[in-house]
Amino acid sequence: MNLNYLTRFNLLFICLLGTLLRVIYAYYYTPWRFAPDHLAWESMIRAGGFSYAELIHYPHEGGTILVSLLGKFIGLFTAFDSLTLSALLLDFISRYIQLYIVSKTFPVKVTLVFGLWSIFASPSSIPWGSLNFGMHAVSGSFPFLLFYVFQKNTGTLRFYLLSAVFMGLAVWFSYNNMVLLPAYLVLCFATNDKLRYKLYALLCFGAILFVHILVRVFADAGFHLEQIPLDSIRDTSFSLHDSETWKHLYKLWTNALADSSVAARHSPYFLAPLKYLWITLVALGLMAFARTKLPGLTSGSKFALYLMVFVFLLVYAISPFYYEGKEISNHVAYRHLCYILPLLSLLVIAGLNHLRAGFVLWSLYLMFAVYGCLLLFTQKPPQGNGEKAAGWVICKKTGHDPQKVQAVIQGSSLDHSLLYQGIGWGMSSALFENVEANNKAVFEKRLQEFKTLYMAYPKEHRDELKEGAKFSFGDGITPVLDKAILEQLLKELE
Repeated sequence: MNLNYLTRFNLLFICLLGTLLRVIYAYYYTPWRFAPDHLAWESMIRAGGFSYAELIHYPHEGGTILVSLLGKFIGLFTAFDSLTLSALLLDFISRYIQLYIVSKTFPVKVTLVFGLWSIFASPSSIPWGSLNFGMHAVSGSFPFLLFYVFQKNTGTLRFYLLSAVFMGLAVWFSYNNMVLLPAYLVLCFATNDKLRYKLYALLCFGAILFVHILVRVFADAGFHLEQIPLDSIRDTSFSLHDSETWKHLYKLWTNALADSSVAARHSPYFLAPLKYLWITLVALGLMAFARTKLPGLTSGSKFALYLMVFVFLLVYAISPFYYEGKEISNHVAYRHLCYILPLLSLLVIAGLNHLRAGFVLWSLYLMFAVYGCLLLFTQKPPQGNGEKAAGWVICKKTGHDPQKVQAVIQGSSLDHSLLYQGIGWGMSSALFENVEANNKAVFEKRLQEFKTLYMAYPKEHRDELKEGAKFSFGDGITPVLDKAILEQLLKELE
C-alpha cells in the first residue's frame, strides 16, 4: 500500500477488512435473533406487500423504504435473513463513502488512520454491520456528505438548490440528520455568494420538508392502535423541565460516549481507568483540530464539522434516548451514538496527528478501537425472547388489521405461537396504557376494541393472544398496566 497516495482499491480493501470483522461477529453471535424490531421488519418484508405502511418501518425514518426494497430484492435470491445481508451491504457503502470523502479532503496519513479505526470502530458500532433497524449507523455518512457537498461549491444558483435538495432528502431519510441544519446554515452563509441564492435554497429546503409533513399526515404508515403524534419519535417526548436532563450535558462525556466507545464492564478484560485515558485523547484531539491547517477547504467548513459533532451530542444528551446504565455493552441502547462516532473520531485523529507526539497519540486511539472490539467479542449480546417481542412490534405496526397480521405471521419463519402471544401483548399494552379500570367510560370502550380485534382471529390462535395479554400485566413489563383490568378482560374473553 502506497502511503503517499491511497487508491480506490486501497479504500475498498480497508472497507472489506471491516466487513470481514462484522461477518465474523455476525457468525458467532447472530445479534438480529434477539432484536424484535429487526425480526418484525424482516417478517413484514417477507409478507410481500408494497404499500407505504409495509415499506416504511417507522414514520420518521423515510430511508427504511429503500432498505425494505433492498431487502425484498435480496429475498428473491436467498431464504437467509434479508435485513442482515442488507445491513452488511449498507454498512460497507456507508464506511466507503466516509473513507472516500476523507481521502479527498484530509492528508493521506489521517485517511489511513481513520480507515484503520473504521475497521474496528467501537463496541456499539460493530453489531450494526449485521443488525438492521434505527438507521443511526447507516446515516453516519450524511455528516461527511454534507461537508463534501460544500467542498464542491460552485457559487451558482444550481449548486445551492441542489444542496437544499440534498439536505431536505437527508432529513427525510432519517431525523438524525436534522442536527446538520446549523452546519448547513453556516456553510451556506459563510461564503460571499449571492444572498438570493441562499434564500432560494432555504425556500427549496422548506418546500421539501412541507411535502414530507404532508406525507406524514396523509400517508398510512400504520400504528393505528397507538396514533403516534406527528411531533413524536417512537412515541417519546423530551423532558426539558427536568433538571436531571441537563446534567446529561457533562455526564455524556464520562459515561455514555466513553462507555459506548471502549467499555464492556461484564468482560473479564475490562479495565475501568482506560476509559478516562480515552476521554483525554478525545479532548486533546478536538482541541488540536482547531489548529489544524487543511488547505482548500471552503469557508466555514471546520466550524461546520465542530457544529455537527457538538449539536448532535447536545440534542442526544437532552433527548429521551440518552442512555446511561449498567449494560455498557448494550449496542441497542447506544445505537444513536453510532451516527456521530465516525465524524468525532475523524476530528480526533486529525487533531492528534497535528500534535508533536501525534504518532504515539493516534496509535493509542487506534489501540482503544482494537481493545473495545476485543471486549465486544468476549461477551454475548443482550438476549431475550426476541420472537414474542417481535409479535409486539408487528402489533404496534399493523395490529388494527388482524387479516394483515395473520398474513405477516404466515409468511414468517419465526415461531408462530410466540408471535401470536406478542400480538396479544401488543394489543393489550396499546389499548390499556394509561387506562384505569375505575374509569368506566374509557375502560369499556377499550375493552370492546380489544374484544373486537380478538374475535377477528381464528379460534386456534385466541389462547395464544390471551396468553400474551396476561403477559402484558406482569411485573417488570412496560408500559405498566392497571392489574385490575386483567380480571375483567379475561371474563370478557370467555
